[in-house]
Amino acid sequence: MGTGSSSVDKCSLELSWTPSAAANGVNASYCTRVLRIAYLAPDIIEAITEGRHPPELTANKLVRIKNLPISWADQRDYLGFPAT
Repeated sequence: MGTGSSSVDKCSLELSWTPSAAANGVNASYCTRVLRIAYLAPDIIEAITEGRHPPELTANKLVRIKNLPISWADQRDYLGFPAT
């Protein structure tokens, strides 16, 4: 993908996940949502695994976020973590 994200890019990404998703009993949309959390700031991942995350941030809420910011600072703000 290029530097910008277009609806064509998103569609292509989702379509490429369809066979793998179906083989694993999930839909491509779910795979796309889970893939987004791979781009979380390392300190956010560490806080979650250590149980130091905001109590309202659940796994279900995390994978349902459609527009998770790319910037780690923006992620912290968006998810309710203190600035570092």
